[in-house]
Amino acid sequence: MAEKPVDITDIVTELAALRETAALMREKLANAEEQIADLRQDRDQWREAQRRVMLASPTPPETPAPTPWWRWLRPPPGTAA
Repeated sequence: MAEKPVDITDIVTELAALRETAALMREKLANAEEQIADLRQDRDQWREAQRRVMLASPTPPETPAPTPWWRWLRPPPGTAA
C-alpha cells in the first residue's frame, strides 16, 4: 500500500493555525497571571488592614465571674432562715 503524498499547503495551514492558537493561549495565560497578581495584592492589603484593626482595638473589660447557683439558695442577708 502506498501512502498518500503530503501536501505542503496543508502543513503550512495547520502550522499557522497552531501558531495562532499558541498566541491566544499565551495571551490568556498572561491575563490569568495578571489577575492572580491583583488578587494577591488585594489579599495582602486586606490582611494588613485587619492587622491594623486588631492592633488598634482595645481589650475588652474583664467581666466578673458568674455567681454560683448555690449562692441563690441562701436567704438574703439580714433575714432569718
